[in-house]
Order: sequence, then C-alpha cells, then structure tokens
Amino acid sequence: MSDLLELATSVQAIPAPSFYEQRRAEFARDFLGAAVPTELVEHTYRGTTIANLYAHVKGTNPSAPALLVSAHTDTVFPADTDLASRRDGDRLYGPGIGDNSLAVAALLTLAREATSASLPCDVYFVANACEEGLGDLAGARTAVDHLRSIHPSGIGAALVLEGMLLGGIYHAGIGVRRYRVTAEGQGGHSWGDYGRASAIHELTRAISRMLDLHVPSAPRTSINVGLLQGGTSVNTIAATASAEIDLRSVTQDGVDRFAEAVVRAINLPGQADEQEMRLHCEVIGDRPAGSIRENHPLVEAAIESLADVGVDATIRTGSTDANAYLAAGIPSVCVGITTGRGAHTSGEFIDIKPVSAGMEQVRLLVPRAASIAAAAEVVEHAQ
Repeated sequence: MSDLLELATSVQAIPAPSFYEQRRAEFARDFLGAAVPTELVEHTYRGTTIANLYAHVKGTNPSAPALLVSAHTDTVFPADTDLASRRDGDRLYGPGIGDNSLAVAALLTLAREATSASLPCDVYFVANACEEGLGDLAGARTAVDHLRSIHPSGIGAALVLEGMLLGGIYHAGIGVRRYRVTAEGQGGHSWGDYGRASAIHELTRAISRMLDLHVPSAPRTSINVGLLQGGTSVNTIAATASAEIDLRSVTQDGVDRFAEAVVRAINLPGQADEQEMRLHCEVIGDRPAGSIRENHPLVEAAIESLADVGVDATIRTGSTDANAYLAAGIPSVCVGITTGRGAHTSGEFIDIKPVSAGMEQVRLLVPRAASIAAAAEVVEHAQ
C-alpha cells in the first residue's frame, strides 16, 4: 500500500487544472514505461486540445468487446495552488489527493498488474482529461470515440475510478446543464446617469424570475447560481454582469424540460428598454444523463466485489465520467478506492486504512467486468 500512496502523492504534486493535464498524462506514460503498451493522444474537443493516456492490455479474445477502465487526471485547483501533501496519523492530506490522484494511481497499478492476468477481452486503462467543472467530460467523451475507432468490436462495459467513494456504486449519471447569463448595457454614473439601465439590476431580476420557478421533485431536479460577477465600482451603473447557473436532474428529459423553463424566465422582458440593455444566455456545460438498472450484472459484480472485502455497498446516482459512457450506450459504474473528506478544498484528505480494501475490491471487479464486457451485445449511441 505504501507504493500506491507514494504514487498517488507523485500524481497529486503535478498541477492539472481542467484542459491542462498534459503533464499528468506524460507522467502516467512514463510510469508504465515498457511494461504496458501506451498511447498519449491529443484530442481536439470543441476547438480545444486535451490529452488522454491509453494503456492497452490484450485479453485472450481480442475480437470480443473491450472493457474500459478510467480515472480522470484533472483537478479543480488552479496551476499556482500550493499542492504540498502531508500525512497526519491515518490521513493523507493534499489538494486533489482523493479527487482524483489516488484513483489515477490505482488505475496505473491495475494496468501493470493486468499484464500478468488472463482476461477474456482487451482492457483499455485510460487516464483521461476534463472531468471537472467546465471540462464537461471532454476526456471521457473523446475516449469513447477513440476506442470505438481502434477496437472494431466496441466497448462492452466501463468502470470509472474515483478516489473517495469507497462503498458507493454509481449506476446512474445525473444530467447537468450549465449556463452563463450575461447582461450588457451602456453603463454610466450612479448619480449623473441615474435611471439608465444597470446590467447588475437586470441580471438580478432575471435570476429572481428563474428562482421563482417550480423546481420538480419528480424527477428530482436542482438549480444553483454558483457565480455572480460584474460592475466597475460602487458609484458606477454596471455596463456588464454575468452569472453561471447549474441545473441538474436525474433524467435527461428532466434536464431538458427545466432548462427550457429557465431560459424562458431569463428572457422575459425586464424593466429596461431592450435597446438599452441586452440579456443573453449561453450553454457552457452539458453532461448527459444515463443509467443502468440496479440489478444489472455490472452493478451486481460491483456489489459482490465489495462484499468480498467486507464493505457494504450503497447504490447511488451522481455526476462522473460514467455519464458519458452511459449516454453512449456503454454499461458503466463508478466505484471508489477509499473514504475521505474535503474534496475541492485545500483541506482535502483521504483515509489510509481503507485503501487496501478499496484496491482489492477493484482487483476483483476488473476481471468480473471484463467477463461482462466480453459477452456484451454492443449498441452504439451517438453522444
């Protein structure tokens, strides 16, 4: 276990904001070296270049559908963040250590170990970019397209590894739609131009209309204004203001319907003349929803693997890279390596003691998932 933790801290020490994960992909390639055939691929996603690292372990039946195992390399922390890590008793602290450096370390360890296993299908271990925030699952989406292009039989199943979700089995991906709403006007002096439309005033009116909407409980849906910015000074009528909004629902139809209502509410006429104030809304993130049934063989394999190491399983829904795989028609679950707290904060930590059970769980799950993948009837969905 000490080797795994050392590897995790080596990964964690490399800055990797979303869209800037190249160094971590290169580290993964160098770590695997000649032990596992690798390919570092720079994909173009919506005009942006991202880097995924693919490690390919051949199975006994290379013509069968393959298994995809992935862990995202990006973090929410800016490149200049102090990434110092420290151990305190049974905890290992460090920004991004659990989300998702430990899972990347687990992925690389599994890839090395798989070379000596006899698996029924090819397995692709992918250290992928852009899971966090406005990365919008770009790494997972491009991984699906890339692997389908190089593996003629397609992908029969997928496992997603996260550092701090031990015991959870995520079989359903929550759909997420993110918008940036921008108000633009002429601006002016708070006294001399009083009465002129303020971008901040118009934006807050639009937000108020949006928050007055009925938020469905079935399907469960949520809305959050996560960022609000604009203006120049306290005595200036704001010329510009913007807000970033996060909508979620457990179904794709729920996302689509509520998003339509939100956009209508935002675009209702405000008090300002339209020629004096412009309000527009753009999509900045769109994670598709998807799921497999709770008694799917892949879910049952994950439950069995946890039971074998003495960990109780909890079936959950969430928003992970599995969203992209599920939306593409690939049976997928997301599982964790250990427990921990403080994700996305400078006080993030993982619990060290459960790591052994978490690793043994995925060691058991990979061959079980490979058998499910090899026997799958592949149905390709457009993303």
